[in-house]
Amino acid sequence: MYKNRVIKFFVTIIIIIFTINSPIIFTAQDNNNEVNFNKIDKYIKSEMEKLNIPGCSVGIVNKDEVVFLKSYGKADNNERIIDENTPFILGSVSKTFTAMAIMQLVEEGKIELNSPVQKYIPWFTLSDSELSKKITIRQLLNHTSGLPREAPVELRLSKDDLTIEEFVRKQNNTEIINPVGLKFQYSNLGYIILGQVIQSVTGISYEEYIEQNIFEPLEMEHSFTSLSKAKENGLTRGYQPFFGYMFPTNPPYNQYDIPKGVLISSSKDMSNFLIALMNNGEYKDKSILSSKSILAMKQRSNVAKNYGFGLMIYKGEILHGGDTQNFNSNMKIFGQGEWGLVILINANDLTYQYIQREAWYDDISNGIRNIILDKEVTETEVSLTKKYLPINIILFVIVVFCVLGFIRLPKWYNKMTENYRNFKDFKYSILAQVIFYIVLPVIYYQLISKYLIAWRSFLIFLPGVAHILFAAPMILICTGILKIFLIIKNKRNNINNTIQK
Repeated sequence: MYKNRVIKFFVTIIIIIFTINSPIIFTAQDNNNEVNFNKIDKYIKSEMEKLNIPGCSVGIVNKDEVVFLKSYGKADNNERIIDENTPFILGSVSKTFTAMAIMQLVEEGKIELNSPVQKYIPWFTLSDSELSKKITIRQLLNHTSGLPREAPVELRLSKDDLTIEEFVRKQNNTEIINPVGLKFQYSNLGYIILGQVIQSVTGISYEEYIEQNIFEPLEMEHSFTSLSKAKENGLTRGYQPFFGYMFPTNPPYNQYDIPKGVLISSSKDMSNFLIALMNNGEYKDKSILSSKSILAMKQRSNVAKNYGFGLMIYKGEILHGGDTQNFNSNMKIFGQGEWGLVILINANDLTYQYIQREAWYDDISNGIRNIILDKEVTETEVSLTKKYLPINIILFVIVVFCVLGFIRLPKWYNKMTENYRNFKDFKYSILAQVIFYIVLPVIYYQLISKYLIAWRSFLIFLPGVAHILFAAPMILICTGILKIFLIIKNKRNNINNTIQK
């Protein structure tokens, strides 16, 4: 009898160890399909290796139960292990929290969706004071307010540590780019304004409201509205690619960005959040929002055809993704609302995404979904390093071209002294240097700044690649200035020699 107890004890210990270290197999009885989470586990590891992802954390929900919770990789260069409680910066998934907070205040009768923003922020104004009066809460929620995607670049790149209110107060020169209420334009600025609406209506900070009314009731114990607190509680480092190789970076973190993109959470906490979204606002024995309000968040409008309130509606899925310079997140509800998935990644590769128009981190969440639904899964065929090879070759050629031109200046000068002896040659030579080495690079800088992205943002979002694209024309300009100086010097020498003769 004693032997049997000992055997049972050791068998139990082995089972516990196996369970802790292995993903579970869950049977979705309603669909009579067995979901193999071991397959998901292998798929995630494979994609991480190919894409050089340092670490990620995944939570999967079925109905009102967390059925898979596993983390992978490292949180920093000290090889700190990621687990289900490790905080990640969420990016635009933060908008779902802001929208939920607004809907809570709607239920309390403190906000009306069709009321103008100025009802709650009387001092709110943009460059057009009359159009500013027309923008409603609903339009901010579903991105139909006419606001641009971002605030003016000089505000976003300001070194001042602005609060949400200070940032919104500085929008008096922001132009409305579309007719109010008539066109969809995804707007980060709109959700920062919603953050201020929450503050004005409640009399407390946005951060306090989210913590008290969403984090606490959903038992989101490893979620934060403060970067410093998140760091104290194990926030993972964020990584960006330098020519295809991941390195930790520290881009700016602005307090005013919290309502639209820098809330912080873990996969375990986000799984709790998903349960509430999937179950009419209920989590365990608590209700943080009514089923009517949850439905409103998931309902697309006639203008915003693929967007509700803080949620996207696309091909039968309810979802929202999030990108910061060095974090990526994806949250989705699928399978007729019975399945939920969150994947948090402590890296982002916006370089390749911008150049090739591939949102490949999103493909990981799509692959997990397809495994759950027993559909075909498309895996990454080529590793990140190989994908970057043609980009790196082009950048190398650009650098070599620019640097060689500078290095060969002495040889060029010796050749030049044998030519351009008359005024006509001198004039055309100066003109050629000015156009090629100065005018074209300056136009290039202007086009990048005006139509693509401000240089400071460019350098932050696309490190390595952006630095070369910035430095190479600068080398050309320096080369051109030196060439013009040498041409003038040579001309003067020729004149002096002629006089002496």
